[in-house]
Amino acid sequence: MNKTILLTGITGAVGQSITPVLKQHGYRLVYLARPKGIFTGKDRAKQLLGDVLTSDDVCCEGDLAENLHLDPLPWRGKIDAVLHCAGSISFESSAADETWRVNVDGTENMLRLANELAIPHFHFISTAYVAGSAEVFTEADVYVGQQNSNQYEESKRAAEELVRSFRGSSTIYRMSIMIGHSTTFVTPSFNGYYGFFQSLWRLRQSLKRRWKTESEALRAERVIFSEKDRLFIPLTIHCSPTSTLNLIPCDWFSETLSEVLKLSCGHRATQIYHLTHPNPPRVQWVIEETLSRMGIDGITCIATPRGGASGGSPLSVVERFQKVLDRGLERFHPYITHEPRFTCDALKRDLGTRYHAPREIDSLFLANLIEFAMRMNFGK
Repeated sequence: MNKTILLTGITGAVGQSITPVLKQHGYRLVYLARPKGIFTGKDRAKQLLGDVLTSDDVCCEGDLAENLHLDPLPWRGKIDAVLHCAGSISFESSAADETWRVNVDGTENMLRLANELAIPHFHFISTAYVAGSAEVFTEADVYVGQQNSNQYEESKRAAEELVRSFRGSSTIYRMSIMIGHSTTFVTPSFNGYYGFFQSLWRLRQSLKRRWKTESEALRAERVIFSEKDRLFIPLTIHCSPTSTLNLIPCDWFSETLSEVLKLSCGHRATQIYHLTHPNPPRVQWVIEETLSRMGIDGITCIATPRGGASGGSPLSVVERFQKVLDRGLERFHPYITHEPRFTCDALKRDLGTRYHAPREIDSLFLANLIEFAMRMNFGK
């Protein structure tokens, strides 16, 4: 008999990536989905996943951050595991309350529901960046004195503590930054890696429109569009020349997680796995390579933050663009100036020969990823 999983976050990036793989492996899904506007939760899931979902799958409408309830009569003892993928990925301090409500209160509600329905195993999608300021972070590490960069990281760390108290067995997956598919390059979300370059793409598109009527004024500020449709603009990005950026293809993440699901879930203690790239590229290389593929030149990566513009004098066009860029990239600053080294020894040990490393993040892969994003206008 096929196993049944209670899945949250089916309409999010992780949920969209993992659902086709779960169905391919024969799982039946009971999935939670929030209605939005005129669309029911089931409508939203069907719009995103189409025929992947079958008549065997059951949609339960609701908000996991509210006082969630499923009638225990049809479900008690009938669900094999929870896969809790839902979460807020907002880094902004203005959204701190909502981030905590979804990531911490929502996880607490799902754990309570798992207990009510006698579900024996709880799988939780966390982030590798609970590591915060740590230099090296292993799968056995929980708190090693690290400072977290934002409310998102803190909320995931707090949620991990709740999961470790689950009365059954539990597995925590600390994932790094998910990007598009290894071979199709399609991405379920334009957050993360793509979100970093969105503001630069918007700037390029805006200047391209202005170039038609303001080329002389822009040229005077050393902002130039070449005949080959390349933008030159003298801006800077503050990032570490030595730090890495841990990117994982969405298909590798989903296939690896599905392999872990096949393992015996009889352990009492919480098992933690790092779903991270063992050979991440340098963040400066990623930025420079991606900008080049976007047709943007002149932006320099600097290790030391610039001083602010002198007070009193009006800002030049380029200085105004620099301020806009700095604001747009501010939330990503912790991730381009420092990244821990994540070990994945437990994942390799427990999967054995079923473990395979993700695709290398090389120039060709980045080119295909960013070209797909540009064709999709970064999801806008």
